[in-house]
Amino acid sequence: MYSYNYGLGSSSPSPAASLLAPTCVLLVVAFIASVVVSVIVYRNFVSTHDEPLIRIGHKETWGPFLRFERLAIDGILKALYLFFAVNAAFCWIAIVIASIFAGAAAFLVAVLGGGILLVLIEIVLRLGYETRMLLVIITKNTNDLSAGLLAHSSVEQGAFPAPDLSPSSVSQDSGTVTTQGARQDAASGWTCAKCGTTNIEAATFCRTCGTHRP
Repeated sequence: MYSYNYGLGSSSPSPAASLLAPTCVLLVVAFIASVVVSVIVYRNFVSTHDEPLIRIGHKETWGPFLRFERLAIDGILKALYLFFAVNAAFCWIAIVIASIFAGAAAFLVAVLGGGILLVLIEIVLRLGYETRMLLVIITKNTNDLSAGLLAHSSVEQGAFPAPDLSPSSVSQDSGTVTTQGARQDAASGWTCAKCGTTNIEAATFCRTCGTHRP
């Protein structure tokens, strides 16, 4: 009997196709490991364990949150940077492990080429997130400075109350000063020998008759 396949017979898969399944599995494992490691590192080394930004039952926390006096982006940026940096390293490890099944040449390319690419990715990630963090730090410092100036001005106003500048107060104060000055001038003035008028100490002539001061 003769068999005719006409090109429809079974063929062996290519090396690239045979590596696709284990590479995908390793990448999924790397993603899960990145999440776990990032959470552990964030909780142990990055998180400051501050109070929550907002509490539903505490209305005094709503105002600072809505006015952006307390920022959530600080922790979010740190967590994202940590995850992407760890994930890039784990993905490189997964690709290196998968390249073992493709031969020594593929393994060397994955180790050397992937290592150089990993370093570049880590540098770009760091620079990008440092730029964003600088903006966040500037915003936080500006908010802290504004709050400090407001608190300082309130303390100064409490320690040194503002003077009463109402018209009645000013007129009473000016009248008191004028009266006191007149009394002092009268007490220290001189008496005209001709008409008996009391003149101020600085006067040279009598204000009534014009007689020269003796």
